[in-house]
Amino acid sequence: MRGGAWLLGVYVALLHVVLATPSLAQRRVSEEALLFRRLRAGVATVFASGGHGTGFVIDSTGLVLTNAHVVGDRYRIRVKFDDTTRVDAKFLASDPKRDVAVVLINADLLVGRPVLPLAVASDTMVFEGERVIAIGSPLNQEKIMTAGIVSKIEPTAVISDVNINPGNSGGPLVNMDGTVIAINTFGDFSERGPGVSGSILISEALAVIESARAVLDTVGVPSARRLPVAPRGMFPIDSLQVAAGAKKFDSKPYYVHDRTSTGKFEVVVSTPVFAAWRLYSFEVELAKQTKKREAKGRVSEEQGYDPLADMREWMRYTRGGFPPIVTFEFTPKVGETGGSIFANILGAAAAGAAGSSYYRGSHKMEFKADFKDVRIFRDSVEVEDVARFRAMQPLVFSKSTWSADYFGADQARTGIFQCTADWFAPQGGSWPTIRVEVTSVEKPDKPYAFDLPEATVKRVWTDFEAYRNSNP
Repeated sequence: MRGGAWLLGVYVALLHVVLATPSLAQRRVSEEALLFRRLRAGVATVFASGGHGTGFVIDSTGLVLTNAHVVGDRYRIRVKFDDTTRVDAKFLASDPKRDVAVVLINADLLVGRPVLPLAVASDTMVFEGERVIAIGSPLNQEKIMTAGIVSKIEPTAVISDVNINPGNSGGPLVNMDGTVIAINTFGDFSERGPGVSGSILISEALAVIESARAVLDTVGVPSARRLPVAPRGMFPIDSLQVAAGAKKFDSKPYYVHDRTSTGKFEVVVSTPVFAAWRLYSFEVELAKQTKKREAKGRVSEEQGYDPLADMREWMRYTRGGFPPIVTFEFTPKVGETGGSIFANILGAAAAGAAGSSYYRGSHKMEFKADFKDVRIFRDSVEVEDVARFRAMQPLVFSKSTWSADYFGADQARTGIFQCTADWFAPQGGSWPTIRVEVTSVEKPDKPYAFDLPEATVKRVWTDFEAYRNSNP
C-alpha cells in the first residue's frame, strides 16, 4: 500500500509539472498567425471606380500603398479598415507601368494601427524558399491571410505559391521578420494545379512613395469622418428561396426605366429578393437545354438537374452573394448612330424613287451615353452610399435578319450605387420621394433628374421585411 501511494504521489507531481509548463500545456501558434494578428489592423480594403483591392499603411502621415490598377481613374477613392471605419482618401501619386500607387487618409485614423515596415532594397531583401504571408481582401472577403514560400525572384517581382485572388491586389507580401518585401498583384492559375502568384518587389515602389511625399503639402487632408458601411447581418435564406421559386413574381417595379423617363440610361433598382429571383430565372433559362437532353436520356425527375436545389445550397453556404443592401444599376441605352440612320434614310429614299423595296439595310448601334456620376436624395437629403463604382461595358455584336443587318462595336461606363434600405422607410404614414440625378461623361454639368415611382419605393421597403424581422 505504501509503495502504491508513493507511486501515485509521483504521478500527481509530474502531472502538475506538465500542466504548469507553458510549452507543453499551451497550444502552439505559428509565426504566420502571430504576424497576421500583429499587422492586419494596418491593412485596408481600397474601393475605387473599378471595384476593390487592398492597401496598407506605410507612413504615420497617412500614406497607403496599393496597386495603380486598384485606384483606376481615381474616382471616389475610399479606404475601409473595419466594420466601423470607412473613409475618403485622396490620390497622391502612381506609376501605371510598375502598377504602384499611393493614396492619403487622415492621420488621426492611424491611432492604434501599425505602420507596416518596408524592406530595404538589397541583394538580401528576399530569398527563394523563405516563408511569406499575404494579407488582402479577395473576392467577397475582407482582410484574410494566405501563406506560402517564395518560389522564384525576378528582377522586379517575387513569384510565390501564396494564393492571390482578385481583391488581393495591392496588399502586402510579408516575410517572417514582419517586413513587407513586395506588393501582391496577380495570380497565374490553371485547372491542373494550384498555380503561382506574382508580387511587385517593394523596391519598385520607392520612387512613387517619394513622389507622394513631395506633394503632401499641396494636397488637403482628407476628412476623418466615418462613412456608412454595409450591414453585416445575413438576409434570411428562406425569403430568398421563396422569391426565387415563385411562379408569379412581379419584376416591373425594379425596372425603373420602363415606368418613368430616365434619360439615356436604363435604371434598375435591385434588392436581395429581386437579385435571387433574377439569378434563378437565368439559371432556369440555361437549364432548358439540360432538361431536353435529360428527357431524351430518360433521366428521372429525382435524378435530373434542379436549379433551385443548387441555388438553395449556394445561398446556404455563401455569405457574400446577397448582402442586405439596395443596388442602383445605371446602364447606357443602346441605339442607332446618327450616321447609320441617315444612310438608311437615303437608301430607303433611293429605293422608293426607283420603285423598289429597301432590303438589307445596315444599322450600326452604339451606347447613347457614358455614365459619370450619380447623386440620390430622400426628401432633399442626400443619400450616403455604402459602395459605388464604375466599370466599362463592351458592346460587340453582329446580327442579321431577312431584311437588315445590325452590328455594334462600342464601350461605355456603367454605374453602381449601393445604400441601406433605411432610406426607403415610410415616415408619418407617407412614402419618401427618392430623387435621382445622373450625369454622363459627355454632359457632366447637366444631370438628368427623375423620381423613383412610388411602387418601386414600396417594393424595396417590403422586400426587406424579412431582414428587419430577423435583425431587429
